Amino acid sequence: MIQHTGGHMPVAMEEYSKNAVKVTERWLFCCHEERRDSMYAKLDKLRADLKKAVAKRDAADAKVKQLEAKLKEEENLQSVSDVASYNL
Repeated sequence: MIQHTGGHMPVAMEEYSKNAVKVTERWLFCCHEERRDSMYAKLDKLRADLKKAVAKRDAADAKVKQLEAKLKEEENLQSVSDVASYNL
């Protein structure tokens, strides 16, 4: 039998309502935790990808500097060779 407590809902409905809220809060908290874990996993993956990309960029920059230095050296050698060929 449902008793009326004088409030807006009978006792049985108040208990159901409280339990539903508890279950809903627990479910929302659980889903929130899963979403948060998922988001952190995405962030960790993005950080790892960024770290790899920076390492590749640094390696490419070093190679560019090396090639520029090699090109400059070869140009200088070519200039010296050209001057020597003029027999001045």
